[in-house]
This record gives sequence, C-alpha cells and structure tokens, in this order.
Amino acid sequence: MTRKPADHDNGFSIVEMLVVLAIIGLAAAIALPNLLPRRGQRPELIAAAAMQLAQTARLRAVSSGSSVSVVIDVAQNLLKLEPGVQMLTVPPGVAMEAIVGRDSTTTVDRGSIVFFPNGGSTGGQITFGDSSGRSSVLRVDWLTGSLKEIGNERR
Repeated sequence: MTRKPADHDNGFSIVEMLVVLAIIGLAAAIALPNLLPRRGQRPELIAAAAMQLAQTARLRAVSSGSSVSVVIDVAQNLLKLEPGVQMLTVPPGVAMEAIVGRDSTTTVDRGSIVFFPNGGSTGGQITFGDSSGRSSVLRVDWLTGSLKEIGNERR
C-alpha cells in the first residue's frame, strides 16, 4: 500500500496571514484617530487650563500687592493675564461664554475678572462647551476669589 503525498496547498501560509494582519493594523492606525474624539478640545480640559491661569492671576495679585486681571475675549476665544503675557487660546471646537461684573471695559465680547491683593475678586463665571452638549464651568467667587470647576454638565 502506497501513501499519497500530503497536500499542502489548502489554507494560508503564515507569511500571507502576517501580510493581511499588517494591512488591517495599518488601516486601523490611519482610521482610528479620526473616529475618536480629540482630547485637546474637551471642555473639561480647557476649563482646567483656565482654572490654572486664574489661580496664577490670584497668586500673582496676592504676592505682588497689585490687582491682576484675567481678560476674557469671547470673540477671539482667548483668556489673557493683564499685566503679563500668559494666555490661553481656546480651540475652535470649544465655545466660550462669560458672565462678569460690568465696568467701563466690559462689552458683549470682552470682559475681565480682577483679582485683588487681599485675595478677593470681582467674581464671574466662564462656561466652556462643545457641540456634543458637554460643558464645564469655572466659577470665581467675588468675595473670597476662590475658584471652583464644575465639569461635564449637560446643557
């Protein structure tokens, strides 16, 4: 009785399988970043950065003995310390709204929260939101100047 030689043509070789897996991996690497939300545009992250900027303004006011302002420019999506050069640019995908005390420089698109040397402030609220309805709020107490971030609120 003679044996027939084994037929090795059925199935795929290991090289063919590796090539297919490499192609699938490459396609996933290209497509996946476009499907995931961008981390830099989340309202919570922008509010946290704005809170750090406001804390810097408050500490600078207390340590220098003179008032420091956080200027809120809604038209340019910008927060800036005055006096100073520190600023935070809000990405285009995040909307910004502000409620601040009225003074001679306050307009619809521009306002400021002033921190005083005693630690107090003029107070205000800055809301950051995105198109999915997520929002994060930074509140500054007018009496104590304390800062509070309320994250992930739904509008």
